[in-house]
Amino acid sequence: MISTIVPDYPEQARREGIEGDVWVKMRVDTLGRVREAMIARVTNPVLIEPALDAALKTKFKPAMLGGKKVAVWYIAPFHVAAKGD
Repeated sequence: MISTIVPDYPEQARREGIEGDVWVKMRVDTLGRVREAMIARVTNPVLIEPALDAALKTKFKPAMLGGKKVAVWYIAPFHVAAKGD
């Protein structure tokens, strides 16, 4: 990853003291941009939206195959928590 975006901490999660991880499956294009994101695994559904938003803003170094840039699927965890955690 070239840039990793920290997910926003949703107000509902703050009120309920919820933190956790969301694994997001992302389709990364030949320019390293995330074009599609879907949930692979989540510890709490309240964390889904901020994790997807962060995933769609993440930038990657383009994947290479045989000297050519290729689109790939990639799964990465996003930790959704209060600042400082």
